[in-house]
Amino acid sequence: MSLYKDSRIIIIPNRFSFNHELFRVLFSPNSTVVFHQQAMLPQLLLSVILQRFKCFKANLVYDIHDIHNLGFDWKNIRKLTSFFTKLFEPLIIRRVKVITVSRTLKRSLFSRYGVTARVVYNMGCDGLYSIRNNNKSDRCCYFGLISPNRICIDELRTIQRLGIAIDLYGVFSSKVSTKWKSLILELIGSNGGEFKGPYSPDDMEFLLNYSFSYMAFPSTSINIMGSMPNKLFQSLSYGLTCLVYPHQKETVDEFESTGYIIELSKFSEQNSGFRNCKGLEEKLELFSTKSKRNFLSMLDTVDNKY
Repeated sequence: MSLYKDSRIIIIPNRFSFNHELFRVLFSPNSTVVFHQQAMLPQLLLSVILQRFKCFKANLVYDIHDIHNLGFDWKNIRKLTSFFTKLFEPLIIRRVKVITVSRTLKRSLFSRYGVTARVVYNMGCDGLYSIRNNNKSDRCCYFGLISPNRICIDELRTIQRLGIAIDLYGVFSSKVSTKWKSLILELIGSNGGEFKGPYSPDDMEFLLNYSFSYMAFPSTSINIMGSMPNKLFQSLSYGLTCLVYPHQKETVDEFESTGYIIELSKFSEQNSGFRNCKGLEEKLELFSTKSKRNFLSMLDTVDNKY
């Protein structure tokens, strides 16, 4: 299924296994095959080898969401994955087309590999944007994987001190300790917040009940500095003001002027400030148009330079 409903583009999802389906999509006539994230590197490597021997003519596109740093630790799955990603990426990345999710990552990929990636924001929508502001309450929500890497308990306390209740949507990471889980559930419940459990990405109507979206990620890695995640665009399209850290530079630079992005350190003085709804709609529409154009440019004939 194509992101933009174009039958010529086939998205290979994360952790797609080696089986007949992979070969079926590769040999589909006039197709563009998008390999989603670094977990698909083994399948992409095989596809590049087959293409080198002219087994098929499909366009191969590598969709990069993160920059990995080199490190080897066979006891740590995350570091092991990063090591093999850094090892194989240089062998592949100049032989395929590349898309990524932010301008920051585009610059990093050019600096590291000398390749020019197209930026396709993870918006999940290609229609006109009309900010939905109805039925708002003075509440904040967080939605996504619940873990200390995504949520800072001290920052939640700061929000609560302003009289704002916080609801959590999603599931707890398997690595979260029982103590941390109990602490955060007790904290949000102390002023009327609730743990709502899992949600469906296909049904985000619950966002209509909120005014604020907690998106302050503590990590200062380049992936967070350049983060422009799907939940950002989901929150903004429902008229939520997103609470972030200053080091989330691309998000701040692009949207702070609309009033819908507020750094947590400034929240107490700006939470009732000006919101430029029309400006936000225009900016989201511009991002959507550029993303669709860049994505569909992948239909061009593949450049066979080996």
